[in-house]
Formats: sequence, structure tokens, C-alpha cells
Amino acid sequence: MATLTDPDTIGGDKDDSSALTKRILILLESTQVGGEYSIEEVRKKILEAYAGSERTRGRHVLSLCNDLARYFRTLCIEYKAKVDVRSQDWCTRNLKLRHTRKIWYFSCILSVVSLAQEHAGGEAQYFEELLENFSLPPILRIAKVTGDSQKMAVSRLFKHYAYFLEFMSQEKHRSALANVNHDKRYNAEIQNPFPGMKFNSDLMHHNMMQIVEGLNIHIRKRVFDWFLL
Repeated sequence: MATLTDPDTIGGDKDDSSALTKRILILLESTQVGGEYSIEEVRKKILEAYAGSERTRGRHVLSLCNDLARYFRTLCIEYKAKVDVRSQDWCTRNLKLRHTRKIWYFSCILSVVSLAQEHAGGEAQYFEELLENFSLPPILRIAKVTGDSQKMAVSRLFKHYAYFLEFMSQEKHRSALANVNHDKRYNAEIQNPFPGMKFNSDLMHHNMMQIVEGLNIHIRKRVFDWFLL
């Protein structure tokens, strides 16, 4: 645990993909079911490590967003490697990346940057609200951060994401995805759901861009910098 909360290891030579993954999962995707350490205390210490790192240029949000980008990129690279070696059901993994993982990544970047701007001079309150936000599902993170300012764009994003979740809830659709041949993925065939679901993910991306464009100008630039990596 010490290696995860040591500011000198973040982004340094000792910081490998395993440590990166553990930090991100503890911060954003973990639930305490036991153990000696309080998960909330561990999360706070990880945030303090980012804040204390010399590589943050005085504001840990930079390093945290960099690591979120590195983690998301790792997920995409691992997906590609699995497709190259083993093509079974590449389609389901691809669409989950385009929908579930992408909305997760967007919600994380949006939360970190927006709350940093809101609490530019109060680190303790920033940590508290950030950890509270991290405990929410991605769609609630986005809704909470944007508030009333982006209702239409956010509702459109949720509509297209809900369509994906409803589609994936049906066994016949999951079976169809598993049978899509990678080389024929864009063929317009009744039994091929990939083109339609990819288009749905493109609409989601468009909705995300609309949300970003409606943000405060200082927040907008930072979100664009990391989200479009």
C-alpha cells in the first residue's frame, strides 16, 4: 500500500501499469467488504499523494487526469491485443469500450476538472467532494457536476447510453454480437448489429462533446485536452 500512496512514485521510474491500475481501481471502482484499512482513508492518502507529487505543477488534478488517460489507453490497448490473438467475441468488448468504459472515463475527467475549478483554493473540501463524486455511478457523476446547465445534452447522452444497456440486456443481441466477424463488421446485414451500435456510440461521443462545449471556458479546455487524447 505504501507504494500506492508515495508521491515520489507517481509518474516516476517505479510507477508501473500494475500500480497505476490499483490506484485507479481503489479511487473509482472499489467497495470495502473487510480488511484492516479503511477504503476511505486509503483513497484520501492516494489523493494526497497526487497533491504532494512534484510532477503535478502544484495541482494534483494534472497527474490524476494523466493517469486516468493512461489507464483508459491501457484498456484500449489490451482490447486490441486480445482481438489480434483471439478474435472470439471481439465485438462485445469493442462496444463496451465505446459505451460503458468511455462514459466512465468521461465522467471521471469531467468530475476531476470541474471540481478542481470550483474549489481552486480549498484542497480539503475538494478532496471530500471528489471522493463523494467517485462513489457515484458514471451517469450520476455527470449529472451532479453539470447540474442544470447542460440538461438537454446530458439527457440525450443518457438516452443513447440507456439504449445500449437495454440492447445488451437481451441474450439474443449478445449472441449476435459474439458472431460478428471482424473483417465483415461493416457489412449491412440483418444479423449484424455492429454498425447500428457503433453509430449509437458515435452519437454518445457527440453528446459528450456538446456537454464539454457548454462548460466554463477554463474547464472546457482542460477536459478537451484529456478527453480527446
